[in-house]
Amino acid sequence: MSSSTASTDRREKLVAYQQLPTLLTYVLVAQSKKFVEIYRKERDNWTVERLGANETFEVLIEGDKSIELSVSEIYEDIDLDESPELQIHDNVEVYTY
Repeated sequence: MSSSTASTDRREKLVAYQQLPTLLTYVLVAQSKKFVEIYRKERDNWTVERLGANETFEVLIEGDKSIELSVSEIYEDIDLDESPELQIHDNVEVYTY
């Protein structure tokens, strides 16, 4: 997900996907840093898990079958500029990774 589509992915698309009765997991993968958001349907509630570079997660793929992935595996062979991004908020410098 790019910074220009992130809000759409988290709002309109997420709400639309949550209406699909068979969808159990929705994964957003950041384009500019090692960061993944995982939305999961558990019973009738959705939860979100946010993971960084060296974390792993499990995704149910069919029935009771699942796969385990690490965030690092997703970004394997991809060169990212992981230097902090400077933003100014109310005259305060804020660095985000």
